[in-house]
Amino acid sequence: MKKVLLIISIILILILLFISQIIKQEKIRGKIISISYNNNIIIINLENNQTPIIIFTSQLLNIKKGENITAFGNFENYKNQPQFIADKIISHQTK
Repeated sequence: MKKVLLIISIILILILLFISQIIKQEKIRGKIISISYNNNIIIINLENNQTPIIIFTSQLLNIKKGENITAFGNFENYKNQPQFIADKIISHQTK
């Protein structure tokens, strides 16, 4: 019985950690001024924003320069430079 309660407790702690990571996600919005693809890394720069958006993927994104986007992820530092690691990108293109 104690082992079952311990296993359930561990599972619940892991679920809470996962949920807390989702909740603390941040977002950044703006107009794309440049996109570069390099070895499974996509770097997007937005107008009026010095922090690049980094996406780790081998897929091409269906976005282009001039589009407005919202990126969801977290801010991090790499070599003492801020960057935004994105998990999801939403395009707000007008037709």
